[in-house]
Amino acid sequence: MRMRTLRIQNFRGIRQANLDLSAPFIALVGPGDSTKTTILDALGFVLTPRYNLVFTDADFYNAVTTEPMVIEAVIVDLPDTLVDERAHGKNRSGIRSDNTLTHDPLDEDSVEECLIVRLTVAADLEPVWEVVRPGEEVGERMTASERGQLGHFRIGENSGQNLRWGRGSALTTLTQSKSGAAHALVEAQRQARDAVRALTGTALHDAATLAQNQSLLLGAAKFSDLRPGLDPAFGAGSSSLMLHEGDIPLSQYGLGSRRLLSLTIQENALSTRSMVSIDEVESGLDPHRLSNLLRHLCEQTESGTTQVIFTTHSPLVVESLSWRQLFVVRSVEGVTTVSAVPEDLAPDHVETVQGLVRSAPSSLLARKVVVGEGATEVGFLRAIIKSRDKVRAAKGKSISVSTGTSIANGGGDSQAPDRARAFADLGYRTMLMLDADVDTNADRVTAAADAGVEVVQWDRPHALEDAIFTAISDAGIAAILDVVIEDRGIESVAGALGSRLATDLPQDDVKGWSAFASDDEYRSALAATAKAKKWFKREDHGMELGEIVWQHRKSLPEEGLRAGLENFLKFVYRDES
Repeated sequence: MRMRTLRIQNFRGIRQANLDLSAPFIALVGPGDSTKTTILDALGFVLTPRYNLVFTDADFYNAVTTEPMVIEAVIVDLPDTLVDERAHGKNRSGIRSDNTLTHDPLDEDSVEECLIVRLTVAADLEPVWEVVRPGEEVGERMTASERGQLGHFRIGENSGQNLRWGRGSALTTLTQSKSGAAHALVEAQRQARDAVRALTGTALHDAATLAQNQSLLLGAAKFSDLRPGLDPAFGAGSSSLMLHEGDIPLSQYGLGSRRLLSLTIQENALSTRSMVSIDEVESGLDPHRLSNLLRHLCEQTESGTTQVIFTTHSPLVVESLSWRQLFVVRSVEGVTTVSAVPEDLAPDHVETVQGLVRSAPSSLLARKVVVGEGATEVGFLRAIIKSRDKVRAAKGKSISVSTGTSIANGGGDSQAPDRARAFADLGYRTMLMLDADVDTNADRVTAAADAGVEVVQWDRPHALEDAIFTAISDAGIAAILDVVIEDRGIESVAGALGSRLATDLPQDDVKGWSAFASDDEYRSALAATAKAKKWFKREDHGMELGEIVWQHRKSLPEEGLRAGLENFLKFVYRDES
């Protein structure tokens, strides 16, 4: 089975959403509170094999129950048992490549056979599952067992239920057709843990052995004696029987191992194509197991057996994936959208966007992004934000974290405009801060601005170093030279700057250097030397530069550097949510 579209109405934080989820591998990224998890919850509810879901008023958008909650999924690659005329064969519909629906699934070559599964919850809080036809208000009821044939399973906080034999668990599915399972369950109810431990050769043990062997492929903990045993936290009943590693119940293992083992069991319990959804795929996993899981999920989708949809807040996950696997989630006034990365972001879009994913994965998890031209700008801007945050926090005002702002490295004057445009085209509020010492990127800067990027660029032909040394006070220059001399040494700094001024500068009188030229000449020489010798071409050096500028900000002239910084700070702290 495979999802094509998901329509959500009046569910939790989503007032309305019409989502294309047809890709085989979907990583949902975006800022916090953008309803990523709500999408997975909606998917899980409409396809759940459970019959006893409980809803409350809080499950409705803004807790308003006057309008029904509706979740509607269009599913393709259907099992024969569901499209048999005795099941829902007569309720089949068709879906075209552009996601438009048709009543007849066979009227065009490009139409794919599908079922439209709808969950409706009205003010009485009673859920109703139906298979409907396009445009129809009422359909035919769909049972829990029929929904179970759709092959969806969720990996999340409740994954532990699949580590025990209970109603609806994957382990029960693995053993329900084997006579030894019923015998083992009866014995488990009648006898204590030692009695269950004494059992051997049952279907329960076969399932445990399968789970133990298959879990190695996903990098779960190395189990050597996985077997059924009574959970000491439960009384009699089938759900008291759960997997143990030796005498230790699996409930005592870490979250990552429990989630991986649950995935293994559920994959093997399904005999047909399946859909797996995972909330925060990185949860409980160290980097090497996370990378192995991502590789496994990719292989499953490539083989055509599984469709994968997951959320993530991990830069490691983002940078591990292809840009084609990333889908950005946005929520504006209750309307949620999921956008694939467009392929026409720039003439060299593939390199631009994949470079963006590799160099700025955390920015794809932010609400708004400032793209600095290079490492100098990134460090400089981060120091300005850090300093401004301290001032705002002392006054009880929100800081940059709460506005969801990220600083991204643009990769130089040629790439930065394209990367800024890429962020803007993906729906991020974007600012570009770059030098004006070259004009070869003018068309790209214009294209970024046309895409909605706010551009801060110094007066031509100034780079950041020119803008700083032109505007900062003499005391600020002295502070900058102190930092550079400590890093480079007095001999190197005096020699490089003296060469610009065509004079030998005394190494024992740094304050007297300005006397060897006019003020304008001296400041220009400092800026030129800083660029030529790359005094600040590292992020940490850029931060030192930013800290000094912040300390001397009140002496800056109104235009140029000060105006640019004010525009930057307005962008960072402006409430646009």
